[in-house]
Amino acid sequence: DVEMKDSGVEWLGEVPAGWAISRLGLISESLQTGPFGSQLHASEYIEDGIPVINPSNIQDGTIVPDPKCTVGDNTLKRLIRHRLTTGDIIFARRGDMGRCACIARETEGWLCGTGSIRIRLNESAHPEFVMTFLSTQGVKDYLLTESVGSTMDNLNTSILSRIPVVLPPLAEQKAIMKRIIFGVGQIDEILSSVSETVSKLHEYRTSLISAAVTGKIDVRGEVPAAPCPSPPFTPCRRPDQ
Repeated sequence: DVEMKDSGVEWLGEVPAGWAISRLGLISESLQTGPFGSQLHASEYIEDGIPVINPSNIQDGTIVPDPKCTVGDNTLKRLIRHRLTTGDIIFARRGDMGRCACIARETEGWLCGTGSIRIRLNESAHPEFVMTFLSTQGVKDYLLTESVGSTMDNLNTSILSRIPVVLPPLAEQKAIMKRIIFGVGQIDEILSSVSETVSKLHEYRTSLISAAVTGKIDVRGEVPAAPCPSPPFTPCRRPDQ
């Protein structure tokens, strides 16, 4: 029942009157593309070092590092401008549009990879709120129309900086994220319960069929046989068809 206003962005439509409409570049301290291939060679990768985060490591809003795609301290020092800190957003610039994740304390100090872009926001924006907004279908569709590259969708900092962003007051951003985390948690619990039930039903179905066809249970009289039709002959249907 709050007052609404036209956002001025077709795919956003109306938003609450107290929310601002900005651009990602205007709410960011910096947008930094990962090191180019000439800056980071395959020969510099080691095992179990400092993870390098490429698009393949960004999965469902989380970061899954590859222990074989890491670098040593000397390489990190040379590429220190690409170091990730808590609150940064790492955004895939290739492949699926809108794939991104927030850098948490346990992932701080890792390295932004060649195929990624590091977004460092200013104090007006909550990283998790902006990351969640950037993952929405509207932003993905926007990026698909803006992306460049003849063989693969490809993004750059210029395209990212132009993304329209809704920006509630900071306190509201945090409240929205709390609501989302709580709601998603409940949904995940339900999905887990349903998945477990479906799995058990599949097991029961398999065991029931096996027991019936191997004579382990007596099904005589349980289901009446379907009568065969008179000529011209057609195949008889099984009771379950």
